[in-house]
Parts: sequence; structure tokens; C-alpha cells
Amino acid sequence: MILDDLWNRWTGFATPSVTFYLNYSEFDIMRNILLSLLFFVPMSAHAYIGPGMGAGTIAVIIGILMSIFLALFAILWYPFKRLFKKKPDTDDSKVDSEPS
Repeated sequence: MILDDLWNRWTGFATPSVTFYLNYSEFDIMRNILLSLLFFVPMSAHAYIGPGMGAGTIAVIIGILMSIFLALFAILWYPFKRLFKKKPDTDDSKVDSEPS
């Protein structure tokens, strides 16, 4: 009670209550939504992005895609290589003899 009186004297306003925060009108809600959407609207930067920056961006994108492709290829290459590799004959009946 004493803190409420001090607050009223110091600010000239009544102490904010929980109901104050919950009693939004539709106008207040729409205003808050529109104001928050303004943060996502792009503003002009007044900056020049030259062809070097565009080429660098394209090179980075291609590099990332190629590194993903090569990583997948490297992971899959050795199992397939081992799968399709011919196994040497270990049959003892076939002995290579050199002609003399």
C-alpha cells in the first residue's frame, strides 16, 4: 500500500495492474503486429554490390555444394569399390608356372 502511494506521487500514474496488460483492444493488437512487421521490411542500403561480390557469392555457393557432393561421394566410393572389386582366386589347383 505504501509503495503504491509512493509510485502514484512520484509518477502521477496509478500502479499498473495485471489487467492493464491483458485488456488490449483489436486496434492495439493490430498496431503491435504492424510495428513488429516493420523490423522485417528491408530498407534501402544505398550501397553498391559490384560484380566481384556477386562472383564471390556464386563461388561460395558452388564450393559449398561441391564439398557436400564430394563428401557424399567419398563416403560411398570405398564401400562400392570394395563390393565390385574382383577377389583373387585362392584355388591351389591353378598354379602359375613360368615356362623355362
